[in-house]
Amino acid sequence: MYNMLQYIDKVKTRSSRYDVQLELDDLTVEMLVNRARVDVQAATIPLFRQRFGRRVILGTTPTLVSNFNTGTVQYYTTTLPTDFIQDEVVLISTSDAAWEARKMDKREMYGVSRNSFNKPTVNSPVYCIEKDTASAVFSIIASKGSAGVGAYEISIWYTAALPYLQAYPVSGIADAERKMSYQWVELVVLCALTKCYEMTQYGQLRDLISADIDTMVSLMEEAYKTNIDRSKLLLPSRVSLIPNIPIMENMQGLQNGN
Repeated sequence: MYNMLQYIDKVKTRSSRYDVQLELDDLTVEMLVNRARVDVQAATIPLFRQRFGRRVILGTTPTLVSNFNTGTVQYYTTTLPTDFIQDEVVLISTSDAAWEARKMDKREMYGVSRNSFNKPTVNSPVYCIEKDTASAVFSIIASKGSAGVGAYEISIWYTAALPYLQAYPVSGIADAERKMSYQWVELVVLCALTKCYEMTQYGQLRDLISADIDTMVSLMEEAYKTNIDRSKLLLPSRVSLIPNIPIMENMQGLQNGN
Protein backbone atom coordinates (compact mmCIF):
# COMPACT_ATOMS: atom_id res chain seq x y z
CA MET A 1 0.00 0.00 0.00
CA TYR A 2 1.45 3.36 -1.03
CA ASN A 3 1.47 6.62 0.83
CA MET A 4 1.56 9.83 -1.18
CA LEU A 5 5.35 10.13 -1.18
CA GLN A 6 5.58 6.64 -2.64
CA TYR A 7 2.97 7.51 -5.26
CA ILE A 8 5.00 10.57 -6.30
CA ASP A 9 8.24 8.57 -6.50
CA LYS A 10 6.52 5.82 -8.49
CA VAL A 11 5.11 8.29 -11.03
CA LYS A 12 8.46 10.01 -11.50
CA THR A 13 10.47 6.81 -11.82
CA ARG A 14 7.91 5.24 -14.13
CA SER A 15 8.28 8.11 -16.58
CA SER A 16 11.87 7.05 -17.22
CA ARG A 17 10.57 3.91 -18.94
CA TYR A 18 9.31 6.18 -21.68
CA ASP A 19 12.59 8.14 -21.81
CA VAL A 20 10.94 11.17 -20.23
CA GLN A 21 12.16 13.21 -17.28
CA LEU A 22 9.23 14.93 -15.60
CA GLU A 23 9.82 18.51 -14.61
CA LEU A 24 6.91 18.86 -12.21
CA ASP A 25 7.10 19.70 -8.54
CA ASP A 26 5.87 17.25 -5.92
CA LEU A 27 2.73 19.25 -5.07
CA THR A 28 1.63 19.20 -8.70
CA VAL A 29 2.24 15.46 -8.96
CA GLU A 30 0.33 14.95 -5.70
CA MET A 31 -2.64 16.86 -7.12
CA LEU A 32 -2.58 14.72 -10.27
CA VAL A 33 -2.33 11.50 -8.26
CA ASN A 34 -5.41 12.45 -6.27
CA ARG A 35 -7.27 13.24 -9.46
CA ALA A 36 -6.18 9.89 -10.87
CA ARG A 37 -7.53 8.08 -7.81
CA VAL A 38 -10.94 9.68 -8.29
CA ASP A 39 -10.90 8.90 -12.01
CA VAL A 40 -9.98 5.27 -11.40
CA GLN A 41 -12.80 5.04 -8.90
CA ALA A 42 -15.36 6.38 -11.38
CA ALA A 43 -14.07 4.30 -14.28
CA THR A 44 -14.05 0.96 -12.47
CA ILE A 45 -17.50 1.17 -10.87
CA PRO A 46 -19.28 -0.23 -13.96
CA LEU A 47 -16.75 -3.08 -14.18
CA PHE A 48 -16.82 -4.18 -10.54
CA ARG A 49 -20.26 -3.05 -9.39
CA GLN A 50 -20.73 -5.86 -6.85
CA ARG A 51 -17.52 -4.82 -5.13
CA PHE A 52 -18.75 -1.26 -4.64
CA GLY A 53 -22.20 -2.16 -3.26
CA ARG A 54 -22.99 -1.50 0.37
CA ARG A 55 -25.97 -1.23 2.68
CA VAL A 56 -26.28 0.84 5.83
CA ILE A 57 -29.03 1.65 8.33
CA LEU A 58 -28.69 5.27 9.40
CA GLY A 59 -28.69 5.40 13.18
CA THR A 60 -28.41 9.16 13.61
CA THR A 61 -31.70 10.83 14.42
CA PRO A 62 -32.71 12.94 11.39
CA THR A 63 -33.40 16.63 11.98
CA LEU A 64 -36.56 18.36 10.89
CA VAL A 65 -36.17 20.52 7.79
CA SER A 66 -38.74 23.22 8.41
CA ASN A 67 -37.99 25.07 5.17
CA PHE A 68 -39.63 22.38 3.06
CA ASN A 69 -42.61 21.50 5.24
CA THR A 70 -45.98 22.19 3.63
CA GLY A 71 -49.20 21.47 5.49
CA THR A 72 -49.01 18.09 7.15
CA VAL A 73 -45.96 16.92 5.17
CA GLN A 74 -42.69 17.01 7.09
CA TYR A 75 -39.17 16.44 5.80
CA TYR A 76 -36.22 15.11 7.81
CA THR A 77 -32.55 15.07 6.91
CA THR A 78 -29.38 13.30 7.97
CA THR A 79 -25.90 12.90 6.52
CA LEU A 80 -24.86 9.87 4.50
CA PRO A 81 -21.67 7.83 4.97
CA THR A 82 -18.48 9.48 3.75
CA ASP A 83 -17.94 6.75 1.14
CA PHE A 84 -21.32 7.40 -0.50
CA ILE A 85 -21.22 7.80 -4.28
CA GLN A 86 -24.66 6.94 -5.64
CA ASP A 87 -27.93 5.75 -4.15
CA GLU A 88 -29.52 2.54 -5.39
CA VAL A 89 -32.45 1.70 -3.10
CA VAL A 90 -33.80 3.53 -0.04
CA LEU A 91 -36.20 1.95 2.46
CA ILE A 92 -38.00 3.93 5.15
CA SER A 93 -39.44 1.76 7.87
CA THR A 94 -42.07 1.88 10.57
CA SER A 95 -42.52 -0.40 13.56
CA ASP A 96 -44.41 -2.85 11.35
CA ALA A 97 -42.84 -2.78 7.90
CA ALA A 98 -40.40 -1.11 5.54
CA TRP A 99 -41.36 0.66 2.34
CA GLU A 100 -39.24 1.52 -0.66
CA ALA A 101 -39.04 5.28 -0.98
CA ARG A 102 -39.57 7.07 -4.26
CA LYS A 103 -36.71 9.28 -5.34
CA MET A 104 -37.57 12.82 -6.31
CA ASP A 105 -35.79 15.97 -7.32
CA LYS A 106 -35.38 18.61 -4.64
CA ARG A 107 -37.40 21.00 -6.80
CA GLU A 108 -40.39 18.65 -6.47
CA MET A 109 -40.68 19.01 -2.70
CA TYR A 110 -43.21 21.79 -2.60
CA GLY A 111 -45.24 20.39 -5.47
CA VAL A 112 -45.30 16.87 -4.08
CA SER A 113 -46.35 18.14 -0.67
CA ARG A 114 -49.30 20.06 -2.11
CA ASN A 115 -50.43 17.34 -4.51
CA SER A 116 -52.98 15.29 -2.62
CA PHE A 117 -52.67 12.13 -4.76
CA ASN A 118 -48.88 12.25 -4.95
CA LYS A 119 -47.75 13.47 -1.56
CA PRO A 120 -45.73 11.17 0.70
CA THR A 121 -47.37 8.94 3.28
CA VAL A 122 -46.18 6.26 5.68
CA ASN A 123 -46.83 3.63 3.00
CA SER A 124 -45.41 5.77 0.18
CA PRO A 125 -42.34 7.69 1.42
CA VAL A 126 -40.12 9.90 -0.71
CA TYR A 127 -36.50 11.04 -0.55
CA CYS A 128 -33.91 13.10 -2.37
CA ILE A 129 -30.12 13.37 -2.16
CA GLU A 130 -28.20 16.62 -1.97
CA LYS A 131 -24.52 17.47 -1.72
CA ASP A 132 -23.03 20.34 0.24
CA THR A 133 -20.77 22.14 -2.21
CA ALA A 134 -18.50 23.43 0.57
CA SER A 135 -17.93 20.23 2.55
CA ALA A 136 -18.73 17.73 -0.25
CA VAL A 137 -20.89 15.82 2.26
CA PHE A 138 -24.00 14.05 0.95
CA SER A 139 -27.28 14.21 2.86
CA ILE A 140 -30.60 12.48 2.43
CA ILE A 141 -33.91 14.31 2.87
CA ALA A 142 -36.81 11.94 3.51
CA SER A 143 -40.49 12.18 4.30
CA LYS A 144 -43.35 9.84 5.09
CA GLY A 145 -46.02 12.51 5.22
CA SER A 146 -47.14 13.78 8.59
CA ALA A 147 -45.26 11.03 10.47
CA GLY A 148 -41.79 11.74 11.77
CA VAL A 149 -38.69 9.89 10.58
CA GLY A 150 -36.59 8.59 13.45
CA ALA A 151 -33.22 6.93 13.94
CA TYR A 152 -32.70 3.51 12.32
CA GLU A 153 -35.71 4.06 10.05
CA ILE A 154 -33.73 4.85 6.89
CA SER A 155 -31.97 1.96 5.14
CA ILE A 156 -29.98 2.69 2.01
CA TRP A 157 -28.25 0.50 -0.52
CA TYR A 158 -25.65 2.57 -2.29
CA THR A 159 -22.56 2.52 -4.44
CA ALA A 160 -19.66 2.98 -2.06
CA ALA A 161 -16.19 4.32 -2.66
CA LEU A 162 -13.24 2.06 -2.09
CA PRO A 163 -11.39 3.83 0.73
CA TYR A 164 -7.99 3.41 -0.85
CA LEU A 165 -9.25 5.24 -3.97
CA GLN A 166 -11.65 7.80 -2.56
CA ALA A 167 -9.75 9.15 0.46
CA TYR A 168 -6.79 11.33 -0.42
CA PRO A 169 -3.58 10.01 1.15
CA VAL A 170 -1.67 12.37 3.39
CA SER A 171 1.94 12.89 2.38
CA GLY A 172 4.17 10.46 4.23
CA ILE A 173 1.29 8.62 5.92
CA ALA A 174 0.04 5.29 4.61
CA ASP A 175 -3.68 4.90 3.93
CA ALA A 176 -5.78 3.17 6.58
CA GLU A 177 -7.01 0.65 4.01
CA ARG A 178 -4.09 -1.73 3.33
CA LYS A 179 -5.82 -4.33 1.16
CA MET A 180 -5.21 -2.57 -2.12
CA SER A 181 -3.89 -4.94 -4.75
CA TYR A 182 -0.99 -4.21 -7.04
CA GLN A 183 -3.30 -3.73 -10.02
CA TRP A 184 -5.17 -0.84 -8.39
CA VAL A 185 -1.92 0.91 -7.47
CA GLU A 186 -0.56 0.40 -10.96
CA LEU A 187 -3.73 1.79 -12.50
CA VAL A 188 -3.56 4.93 -10.35
CA VAL A 189 0.11 5.43 -11.27
CA LEU A 190 -0.57 5.05 -15.00
CA CYS A 191 -3.51 7.44 -14.90
CA ALA A 192 -1.48 9.99 -12.95
CA LEU A 193 1.30 9.64 -15.49
CA THR A 194 -1.03 10.47 -18.38
CA LYS A 195 -2.14 13.60 -16.53
CA CYS A 196 1.49 14.61 -15.99
CA TYR A 197 2.19 14.25 -19.70
CA GLU A 198 -0.87 16.32 -20.53
CA MET A 199 0.62 19.18 -18.53
CA THR A 200 3.96 18.94 -20.34
CA GLN A 201 5.06 18.70 -23.95
CA TYR A 202 4.84 14.90 -24.00
CA GLY A 203 1.19 14.58 -24.89
CA GLN A 204 2.00 12.17 -27.71
CA LEU A 205 2.81 9.50 -25.10
CA ARG A 206 -0.76 9.51 -23.84
CA ASP A 207 -1.88 6.91 -26.39
CA LEU A 208 1.01 4.64 -25.48
CA ILE A 209 0.13 4.72 -21.79
CA SER A 210 -3.58 4.41 -22.58
CA ALA A 211 -2.84 1.05 -24.17
CA ASP A 212 -1.15 -0.05 -20.94
CA ILE A 213 -4.17 1.16 -18.97
CA ASP A 214 -6.57 -0.79 -21.20
CA THR A 215 -4.47 -3.92 -20.73
CA MET A 216 -4.43 -3.49 -16.95
CA VAL A 217 -8.20 -2.93 -16.79
CA SER A 218 -8.82 -6.02 -18.93
CA LEU A 219 -6.68 -8.16 -16.63
CA MET A 220 -8.43 -6.80 -13.54
CA GLU A 221 -11.86 -7.38 -15.05
CA GLU A 222 -11.02 -10.93 -16.08
CA ALA A 223 -9.60 -11.76 -12.64
CA TYR A 224 -12.66 -10.27 -10.94
CA LYS A 225 -15.10 -12.19 -13.12
CA THR A 226 -13.17 -15.39 -12.48
CA ASN A 227 -13.38 -14.83 -8.74
CA ILE A 228 -17.12 -14.01 -8.86
CA ASP A 229 -18.00 -16.93 -11.12
CA ARG A 230 -15.74 -19.48 -9.46
CA SER A 231 -18.63 -21.03 -7.53
CA LYS A 232 -20.66 -21.35 -10.76
CA LEU A 233 -18.07 -23.26 -12.77
CA LEU A 234 -19.26 -26.65 -11.55
CA LEU A 235 -23.01 -27.13 -11.28
CA PRO A 236 -24.34 -29.53 -8.62
CA SER A 237 -25.74 -31.75 -11.38
CA ARG A 238 -22.36 -32.12 -13.08
CA VAL A 239 -19.67 -34.62 -12.19
CA SER A 240 -16.16 -33.37 -11.69
CA LEU A 241 -13.67 -34.27 -14.42
CA ILE A 242 -11.14 -35.19 -11.73
CA PRO A 243 -11.77 -38.75 -10.46
CA ASN A 244 -12.52 -38.89 -6.77
CA ILE A 245 -9.97 -41.66 -6.18
CA PRO A 246 -7.22 -41.40 -3.57
CA ILE A 247 -3.77 -41.37 -5.15
CA MET A 248 -2.33 -44.09 -2.92
CA GLU A 249 -5.14 -46.54 -3.63
CA ASN A 250 -4.82 -45.89 -7.34
CA MET A 251 -1.06 -46.52 -7.24
CA GLN A 252 -1.55 -49.79 -5.35
CA GLY A 253 -4.06 -50.95 -7.97
CA LEU A 254 -1.53 -50.23 -10.74
CA GLN A 255 1.20 -52.13 -8.88
CA ASN A 256 -1.09 -55.17 -8.46
CA GLY A 257 -1.83 -55.14 -12.20
CA ASN A 258 -5.45 -54.00 -11.78
